[in-house]
Amino acid sequence: MKKWTFAALAFLLLIVTVSPAIAADNTQSLVNSNFPNGEAFIKLDSGGNPVIAFGDTVGVRLLTCLDAQCNNFNNRAIALGHYPSLDLNSSNLPTITYYSSSHINIATCDTPDCTGTITTHQISSPRDDGKYTALALDSNGNPMIAYYSVTDSSLRYLYCVSSVTCSSGLQLGGELDNSAAVGEYVSMKLNSSGFPVISYFDASANDLKLIVCTDVQCNTKVVVTLDSAGNVGSFTSLALDSNDHPVISYNDISNEAMKVVICGDAVCSSGNTSRSFYALGGITASSVSLTNQDFPVASFVDSIGRMYLLTCVDILCDPNALIVRPVFGNVTDTTAIGNAPVAINANNVPYLAYGYTIADPFEQGLNLTIADIIPPTVISITRKSPNPSLGSSVDFLVKFSEPVSSVSSVNFSLTATGLTGTSIGSISGSGSTRTVTVNTGSGNGTLRLDISSTSGIDDYAGNPIPQASFTSGQTYTVYETKSTTFKSIGAQDGWILESTENSGNGGTMNTTDTVLLLGDNAQKKQYRSILSFNTSALPDNAVIVKVTLQVKSAGVVGGGDPISMFGGFRADVKKGTFDAAALQLTDFNAAPGLTVGPISPMAVGAWYELLLTTAKAQINKLATLSGLTQIRLRFNLDDNNNVVANYLKLSSGNAGAASRPKLIVEYYVP
Repeated sequence: MKKWTFAALAFLLLIVTVSPAIAADNTQSLVNSNFPNGEAFIKLDSGGNPVIAFGDTVGVRLLTCLDAQCNNFNNRAIALGHYPSLDLNSSNLPTITYYSSSHINIATCDTPDCTGTITTHQISSPRDDGKYTALALDSNGNPMIAYYSVTDSSLRYLYCVSSVTCSSGLQLGGELDNSAAVGEYVSMKLNSSGFPVISYFDASANDLKLIVCTDVQCNTKVVVTLDSAGNVGSFTSLALDSNDHPVISYNDISNEAMKVVICGDAVCSSGNTSRSFYALGGITASSVSLTNQDFPVASFVDSIGRMYLLTCVDILCDPNALIVRPVFGNVTDTTAIGNAPVAINANNVPYLAYGYTIADPFEQGLNLTIADIIPPTVISITRKSPNPSLGSSVDFLVKFSEPVSSVSSVNFSLTATGLTGTSIGSISGSGSTRTVTVNTGSGNGTLRLDISSTSGIDDYAGNPIPQASFTSGQTYTVYETKSTTFKSIGAQDGWILESTENSGNGGTMNTTDTVLLLGDNAQKKQYRSILSFNTSALPDNAVIVKVTLQVKSAGVVGGGDPISMFGGFRADVKKGTFDAAALQLTDFNAAPGLTVGPISPMAVGAWYELLLTTAKAQINKLATLSGLTQIRLRFNLDDNNNVVANYLKLSSGNAGAASRPKLIVEYYVP
């Protein structure tokens, strides 16, 4: 079993545009020999499995798929003959009519896959009958057959009233249209009353004609010429909508087109709608079926063997919304041949059976294409970045119901309040999702990404999104962040040395030195340092999002890396003061608001940066508590027990302005 993939044809259609080649269709070569003319007829059984009658070089065969994807099937020889037509009774038992020995022949099977008994019968006639047959079964499984009489060049009809094989019982019917050269390319369906409705070609006038029978024997009928403009009417295919209104596809040779007429009533007397679709050189096959919403779906093959699928998105096949796209064939060595029957399952999935030829290396066979006509939809647009947003850009995640292509910035727009300078940045992703990066501009406000136009967005089968827009996605709250830098107050910061090892109390302090000390002395006493910042300039309602302390190295005593030696920095953060605004010995062990660390940053240009955002609640925004925020710096270990002084010197608030400790607070104001 082969799988086929074919490139798109750059093929301009009048009124509509052909969509790109499709990857979503599933095309299989079921039979790859002895299939020269492409005669095929497809039905779906009650389980949605394809059943295909086709003619090969020997005769008529029946291929019964054992599953909906036709991964497994039985291929059974039926009889010698050509031009098969197929229907299934209520038990999925096949009946096949075909042309053999200048007569109509009928075959019935007693099993759904025809692996049991096949009963054949030739319907005797003094004429050459049945080159084209159209078969339908009544509610009892009895055949009703419309056909072309070669001898009389007329359209005829018979109804086997009491025999599923037409071998016995009364055969009713007769000549339906005896005008010269009528009845080729016949197609028949039964309306809701069980009465035949028949489309056919009038070769003498080159017209499309329709017969609507008003009884099962078709003793009375309405005959309508539906189209007589030029050479029209061959390769007809008929479907009936839920109101018994005929829908017919057919050839328009004069205008090199496939046409579809959608009748406004059951006898096509008024309100008919005609659509025309360019096909190079006219068509060599057409077939029409209807979705469960009565939307027409039609297949056709142009004069050089390229097969197309027409999908309408409404009952009247609006030319501004429909899709015409290639299914099989190219301009060089691969062609579709024969007729192109289409059947649609309960989920609106079309099945197409058709013959194919390949020139090099030569091959002929029977293909089955399970087409994708389900259009994609926009499912959601959701936030992908933290909300509220404080950055210069945010990401939105756009989800579609299936993989799509050709998503670009022109499809999107922004809905913003309180923001200026917003813009769409980049679009990344593939398949069924896209990430859209949006620049938030300036100001505080809200931001939503919309799909303002779905034009150009198609799934891999070329089906466009039916939604005109999508404006119900998630919204970001955007705040513009500000940053304020505070420097340590030299008169209030300084270092404190422990009174004795492990005492945990301050013994000596210095508030005038230009350096702060962290580490220990030769007596294994610990150095701690206090920083003091006046942060009262922050707005009272500021929402702090980031706190960073920057301190500058002023040298090392005792060698080595004190930060590594003592296990990293710890920062005790206090809203207000540890004891008093001025440095106190009791600041050595006063309770902090929150401790951050240990932190082991690398120096960049002699500066260490400590991220203290987890202590943001300890940043004093008010004038109370002297407006101060104090930080006690120490190492994770109190000493290293080596009776050698090892300490790090950091510039204090008494150092030069460029070297003083800095507390950087980033925030937004709601």
